[in-house]
Amino acid sequence: MFRYSDTYAESSADTDEARRRNILILHFFEPGRAFVGLSNEHITSYLTSSPSLENDSMEMVALFSLIVSLGLISCDAFSSGANLRGRDVGPATCGGRTRADCLHMGLEFMTHYEEIQLGTDHGMSVFDITDQIEAIVAKSSCKEGTVTVLSKHSTVSVSINEMEGRLVDDVRQYFLSLAPPHRPYLHNDIDYRVGPSDWPGGDEAWRDFRRTQPVNTHSHLIAMMLGTSECIPISDGAMRKGKYQSILVVDVDGPKSRGIAVQITGGK
Repeated sequence: MFRYSDTYAESSADTDEARRRNILILHFFEPGRAFVGLSNEHITSYLTSSPSLENDSMEMVALFSLIVSLGLISCDAFSSGANLRGRDVGPATCGGRTRADCLHMGLEFMTHYEEIQLGTDHGMSVFDITDQIEAIVAKSSCKEGTVTVLSKHSTVSVSINEMEGRLVDDVRQYFLSLAPPHRPYLHNDIDYRVGPSDWPGGDEAWRDFRRTQPVNTHSHLIAMMLGTSECIPISDGAMRKGKYQSILVVDVDGPKSRGIAVQITGGK
């Protein structure tokens, strides 16, 4: 997220003006937190009274309008209407532009989540879930945004590539040569695995459980190389990917029932 910075303002002789201008100095902040320090008074004052705004500051006005529209902060300059260098800035406009022109501000913010369940095959198996993701995107009514596809398992990957039978065989042979199943991996020494301190039934119950676990270090390593998620842009209601790009699920530790998380965020 973004955070307002006082660093520049504190080093400036003209503190009041610098503090208004310093609205433009933004830093990445911890994910999941709201915008910190961008108060209603700070933004309204900057947008309506600063005499030194340049034309390229209109992009920052668009950013502030986006922040307000998502409900992360409130700002009188946008909610009640104000005048910025002779331009009306209110709920329907952003620096003289329509919200549709400013980062698609005419769209209503939306989010949609669901999961895909797959029954996988023995060994290393590859599945094309492109059609299922396209159906979820269509159902969500998202016009502009992104869809994130995430494997919920540490031995299952999500990757974008071509779904072609001989290529799939090449992928299988290549990655199994990089991480052969029968090397003496430490993770495969099941009797030496330490269980969680809060495991129900204590260490004896953990020992009983771990005896049921597969010898699968190579599966973890291949999943780490292939990656566990992909993010695809959505524009005009459709995923914007290449003609020969498919969204693939690669299970390296089947057969199992697997869950794939699908999260769509954007505007409709």
